[in-house]
Amino acid sequence: VYAECGTLKGVCEVNVGEWIEFDGDIKAFKKLIEDKKSPLEYIKLTQDLVTEDAPNLFPIVIPKGKTVHLDVVENSIFYSYTNTGNYVSSVFLIDEGSFFIRSTGRDKRWGRIVLMNGNDDGDILASKGNVIENRNGGLLHLEENSYLSLLGTYGTKSCYIVYNTDSTVLCENINIDDLLDAPGDNAGSFYNGKNSNMTIKGGLFRYGDSPCIINYGVIDVIEDVYFTYSTNVIENYGTIGRISYCTFDTYAYNRKGIVCSGSNAIVYEISDSSFLFNRDVFSDNPNDEPSTAIEFTSGATLGEIKNCETNAAIPIICDDTVKIIVGISSGKFSKPIDEKYLATGRTCVYNEEEQMYIVQ
Repeated sequence: VYAECGTLKGVCEVNVGEWIEFDGDIKAFKKLIEDKKSPLEYIKLTQDLVTEDAPNLFPIVIPKGKTVHLDVVENSIFYSYTNTGNYVSSVFLIDEGSFFIRSTGRDKRWGRIVLMNGNDDGDILASKGNVIENRNGGLLHLEENSYLSLLGTYGTKSCYIVYNTDSTVLCENINIDDLLDAPGDNAGSFYNGKNSNMTIKGGLFRYGDSPCIINYGVIDVIEDVYFTYSTNVIENYGTIGRISYCTFDTYAYNRKGIVCSGSNAIVYEISDSSFLFNRDVFSDNPNDEPSTAIEFTSGATLGEIKNCETNAAIPIICDDTVKIIVGISSGKFSKPIDEKYLATGRTCVYNEEEQMYIVQ
């Protein structure tokens, strides 16, 4: 494309590709994606790609200079392993390339990418590996209705659905299943490392006992997301610009909505969100901790909380090292809010009709 305006001239090279209806096996799929001679691929799956105990075929690498658009339609890319010798580091590895994933089938919920512990003989394997790893300046764009799953069992470690380091992830209306039953170290749905950027607009994270999002880098926005049944839904050690229009729907014990810790940790805004802790699910264990909606510790910085609602046993807690820029300017809470958390000029008053404490 050539453009000219006065004395200014410019040339832009545009690569245009056609969708390939792919009906081959996993070996042909890997070869197509990793081919460096073709800088652009548009791939539409016509069948499932199911593989077990074949670690030599993974990860499938999107290399430098390569852009891949993948439409899984109603199909699945599925890798499972039945013994520890067949672990894989990841299903896909974006290494300086760009990877766009979508699902356009009639039943979009079933277009998915899955990594799971496929052992079914009664032994418990420690799950390991990432569904997608993004590194070295790569770009991962999970387009509308992308569906990713990670299934595992007890003793898990080093497991993430998206593991992002020194790179960028963009998400739009995604569905994430994290079925790690009892994760150990380094496990969760999304990991955003230092010098990494992430944006999440719309979607559903569900089920796992591991955190949904662990952030050490920058997350511009987490918006319109429904979170269910995670231990700590969001663990933040970096920067989050805004968390808004989200629902945190989880158990009434041993669960926290947003945890922010460390001197590098800051959340500028938490707004228009609900923290719903299911009081029908309770524990007889006296060692279980009460639910906490928002927790800031160890020198973290809190910006503003507005128009939020929570029925958590502990709506908000901050230790003495936390810096509060604005505080709570509005919202409804199941417990009274200490005035030290309130924005300047705000009050917290109990409303008999709503049976909630109102900050206004």
